[in-house]
Amino acid sequence: GPARAGVVPGVLAAGAPKPLLAEDEFAAVACPAATGCLAVGQTSGGSEGAAAASWDGVSWHAQALAVPSNAIPTSTEFLGESCPSAGRCVAVGRYALSPEGSNILTLAELWTSSGWQVLDTRFPSSDDHLGGVSCWAASDCIAVGGDRGFGGSHLPLAESWSGGPWVTMTTPSLGATDYNTMFDSVSCTSANWCMAVGVYDNTSHDTFTLTEIWNGKQWAKVTAPGTGLASVSCTSPSSCLAVSSSTVQHWNGTAWSVILTIQPPPGAPGFSSVKCLSASDCLLVGGNGTAPLVERWDGSTFHQQPVPGSAPGSQLTDAACTAAAHCVAVGGSPSDFQLYAMAAYWGGKTWRVSRMGRIDALDSVACPAISGCMAVGDYLDQGDAQVPLAEQEQQGALQHVTPEPPSAGATGLGSVSCVSVTDCMAVNGQVGDRWNGKSWQTTQLPIGAGSVACAAATACLAVGGHQSAALWNGNSWKALAPLKPKHSHAALFNGVSCASPRWCMAVGQYFVDPHESFGINLIEVWNGTAWQQLKLPGPGQNNSLTSVSCTSVGHCMVVGSFNSTDGFDSFADLWNGRTWRKFTVAGPDRFLASLSCSAATHCMAAGFHSVLTSSSSSGPIAESWNGGSWQKVPVSIGAGLFNSLSCTQPDACVAVGQRDDGQVLAARWNGAHWSAMPAANP
Repeated sequence: GPARAGVVPGVLAAGAPKPLLAEDEFAAVACPAATGCLAVGQTSGGSEGAAAASWDGVSWHAQALAVPSNAIPTSTEFLGESCPSAGRCVAVGRYALSPEGSNILTLAELWTSSGWQVLDTRFPSSDDHLGGVSCWAASDCIAVGGDRGFGGSHLPLAESWSGGPWVTMTTPSLGATDYNTMFDSVSCTSANWCMAVGVYDNTSHDTFTLTEIWNGKQWAKVTAPGTGLASVSCTSPSSCLAVSSSTVQHWNGTAWSVILTIQPPPGAPGFSSVKCLSASDCLLVGGNGTAPLVERWDGSTFHQQPVPGSAPGSQLTDAACTAAAHCVAVGGSPSDFQLYAMAAYWGGKTWRVSRMGRIDALDSVACPAISGCMAVGDYLDQGDAQVPLAEQEQQGALQHVTPEPPSAGATGLGSVSCVSVTDCMAVNGQVGDRWNGKSWQTTQLPIGAGSVACAAATACLAVGGHQSAALWNGNSWKALAPLKPKHSHAALFNGVSCASPRWCMAVGQYFVDPHESFGINLIEVWNGTAWQQLKLPGPGQNNSLTSVSCTSVGHCMVVGSFNSTDGFDSFADLWNGRTWRKFTVAGPDRFLASLSCSAATHCMAAGFHSVLTSSSSSGPIAESWNGGSWQKVPVSIGAGLFNSLSCTQPDACVAVGQRDDGQVLAARWNGAHWSAMPAANP
């Protein structure tokens, strides 16, 4: 039938929801019922795009979202939401226009029992976003943000919704403003009263707090101290609380005043959000750099509440309360330079925390024999710590290795190489874990290793960042000194392969300009005593070599990618001991992460679809080399990505990686097709 008024046709949510990942970053949460909350935000990992999850009082469940038909799907992001009733919420944010990706447009979606629907926000200018929304009835809302315009935001933006298309509202002139001018939050107590807060700059780059009141007919500017406010919550026209990172301000019906000032350390978010149940009960959340920041306001005094069990550096982005003794907050828990989604729950006496998704992965696999593979990676334990993971093939499935790798100080294992099923070396950074078939021995590397190759039990070469390399002699590691490329500012090795104990090839990239985003191909050969640099044909700029596999000193295959701001194209080069020969592989936005050659006439490369363009989707890919050309190999094992593979012969390969649901992924090649391989999840 015809589309309902205000709903953009052709963009209703369909199919299974995007899995709930630990990488989801939730910017807002609303709880219209004690056992019903909705969190919205964006995924920061390999499947970027808007994210939403519902809470039923026991667990979180991912939502299947709608995507505007003219959007780059990976660019969608929710920044705010409001739920006027149970089972009905409005979320707002932004997305990039396809195919150009240069214009930012407003995004608003309605969530009901029927799912998500994109609403018509009418795009008041070419570069817009909506950062906050407040609904006082089922189909009555006001959303605010920034009218970015060409060259940056110069006007605050307010839109109203009454069930049909959104209507752009007129706001007072601020005079000559600069790009940092926008509303960040709005709170409405009725159709006739709202408070919007944000920030604006004048043309001299002086920053001021922006606050405006809606009286049912027009917006009016009111003066507020400071240099901006990020969140506001009002329980009546005479009672609002608003926060910036370092201040709390109170509105008494006639004026704003600062009632609390803090000094968050550099890099800490300070206060992020405020939500009020009444004039004498407000919850403020954020982060102080070491732990979540939670303050309760009783109308006259602030009371700080600790959040036990949270990882150091955790922070909260938003919270919602249905009663004084029932609140839910969302935020992030850091691990390995990444914030992982966490939720905190207030039961009236204490806070408790839990992670909201998972992000377990196998990063490397080595198969010294058919049905004898070792895979390593990392997973988040119940304490939200990222820890090493090792699995070994048993009866056709990858099973946990017992005991677990000790890996003192390591957050995971990034690369493994095995000379037999009872002799493997796994590395990450300065940690090297050696497996003897029964137990692990931890070794200390003098470099930050990212890849390792072993030609014998007493001969392993590890390479990594800063173009570093180290040699294992069976007892200890010794640092080596690869040749520095001419004019190199920085360099790193991404992969290494050894044809013999005294011959290895390492590949990566180096940078001449420290401001470059992409580097130049880097290849060096270690002959047991010295390093030699090799050069691929072609200019090599904007390139990176990701993996190498050598069957002999006269046969090495490398794979890499040519990068640009719009995407990349993968390529392969074959070394015959004297010269290189380039081959075309894959296609646009198909990234080859790993390569394994079982013979001079057989190689397999594996990786994943990129997420840089509107047509891309997350999924593992593979390419096969027959001695003369590369051919695409279908992989139909579900959404996810391959990080690594290892082939013992042309009809026997194992690839590992991560599924889109945050669980480990493994697959087997039998010479004819790829099939899913059972693997244990922590």
